[in-house]
Amino acid sequence: MKKILLTLAAITALWTSSQAQTSGGPDLFGYVWRDNNDPNGPTYNWIDITTNGDASQIVGLDDDNVVGPFSIGFPFRYYWYDITNFWVGSNGYLGFTNNGLLASGANGFTTIPNTAQPQNYAAAFLADLNFVSYNGANPAQAWRWSSADNDSLIVSFINVPFWANNNFGTTGVPDITGSNTFQI
Repeated sequence: MKKILLTLAAITALWTSSQAQTSGGPDLFGYVWRDNNDPNGPTYNWIDITTNGDASQIVGLDDDNVVGPFSIGFPFRYYWYDITNFWVGSNGYLGFTNNGLLASGANGFTTIPNTAQPQNYAAAFLADLNFVSYNGANPAQAWRWSSADNDSLIVSFINVPFWANNNFGTTGVPDITGSNTFQI
């Protein structure tokens, strides 16, 4: 009986610790984050920018790279300075400077926030993602839209698979693993 209770306690502890975190902070500057699963978080509201005539598809994303800069179209206050340009990282983040961006996911990602470089990025879904197109088989897309009138910037990552470590299937095309869709 004691073994059963200890096993149940261990399973409960593992299950509780493996649940996704829904909020965090504040950091040293008072910033917090919350997702829509947090009781105090925002209401889920996907905005389909792909049908907006002012939106642009982001081209040039590959494996572990960044593209940009793109103009936000208005100054965005980020900590103690204003951002006017951004770069898009193929591994699910936006960078606000071009030095020290997280191009590589192969070596793993640091925990954020972190005092070590690189800094100046917002990571919505920091993972080793794959935009590489093998004979048109990869459905991954990224789109951007900004509006100075609405004080808004949206970057959508749509149907982006995880990197499959060159696991080539029987067709000679790497396996596509997962499908991740999210917005910043």
